[in-house]
Amino acid sequence: MENLILDNICRMRQGMPLFTSGQHKNRYGIVSNEFDGSTIAYYHSCPIYTANNETVNMTFYQCGHVYKGTGSSCEMTVSNSIILKNQYGSCDIYIANKQKPQYTDAHGIYGENYDVVRTINGVLLKIHYNQEPCSIFLKADKCFTKIQKNNKCFAVMKDKSEPFVVVSCIGAADNAGNVIAPVILEHKEVSEGHEITFTSYSPYTKEILIEINLYEPKLFQDTTVESNDVDSNNMYGGTAFIGNTKAFGRQWLYLRPDLSKIHNYPGKKIEYVKLNIPRLNKGVDIAVFGIRERFCSRRSTWNNKVDSTHKLAECRVQGPYYSIDLTDILVDKRTGMLKKSNGLLLKALGDSGFAAISTADSYCMPQILEIKYIN
Repeated sequence: MENLILDNICRMRQGMPLFTSGQHKNRYGIVSNEFDGSTIAYYHSCPIYTANNETVNMTFYQCGHVYKGTGSSCEMTVSNSIILKNQYGSCDIYIANKQKPQYTDAHGIYGENYDVVRTINGVLLKIHYNQEPCSIFLKADKCFTKIQKNNKCFAVMKDKSEPFVVVSCIGAADNAGNVIAPVILEHKEVSEGHEITFTSYSPYTKEILIEINLYEPKLFQDTTVESNDVDSNNMYGGTAFIGNTKAFGRQWLYLRPDLSKIHNYPGKKIEYVKLNIPRLNKGVDIAVFGIRERFCSRRSTWNNKVDSTHKLAECRVQGPYYSIDLTDILVDKRTGMLKKSNGLLLKALGDSGFAAISTADSYCMPQILEIKYIN
């Protein structure tokens, strides 16, 4: 059966064969041993292996009248509700006005007014939109009492610094599945737990796209900041709208890799480091800047942001990924090894339009840090 994680890497390699050892020493990475003796590692922004050290297979299997799947740290069950469970607890998700499934396959359950498909550690909901707000209900175990929220994502917290489950708006999609506008999230407490409502203000919206995942530590520290809500922080949101939108105003994305999660290979030096960010819409060109000091992903806002330095690169709209060469900023020229950096800032090159891209919190289309090691 096809594996979407491996398939994505094969597409990035443009047909070059992928040679993996089968020994996974890093939860985030897939390593290919090349013909010339070099090694290329593909580090994903979220863990991609199960507890059994197998690459997550983003499919469901049928067990009686229910559908089940295994994520990087999550067991999921889909029947009348969606149940996500890990070692810390579980949560139930109900789709308001949900109709019976019309058909199913290995990748999803498809109803008259919704689709449920797999992510690496949860589910992606595609709720068919008729220009009226749509809702889900989420009920987590009683031990989870704290929440964090904004108009882009909602998190039930495991503790003060780490979520248990995150509901994140990807965006409003047209008939072709392209993200054409942001989706606005609203939350209120109800007797059943949490009611979360989603609204799109684009008249061309056909589907609302929402990720619901059990949280895993991510490869990048990141957050968006935006001019329409100058005190908003979005460190758990799975999508960034780089550029200008009516909902968010001007939005930027700060990001920095966590080098403790990346291997240096003894006896090998790094030839290049490339960040591949999934593009979710037609997009605009992006500029990449250095920043003057390390940013705090938890406290950064439009009113409390780190200044940029010089422009490092420009990324044109080309293919399914924005590819950014980070070799100069992340590789020590003397040692050929990774070095710490303050991070990056992504902005749109122009004053109009936006690029909808995955952040490090996306479990359906993760970012991929590509590193080539040579002898």
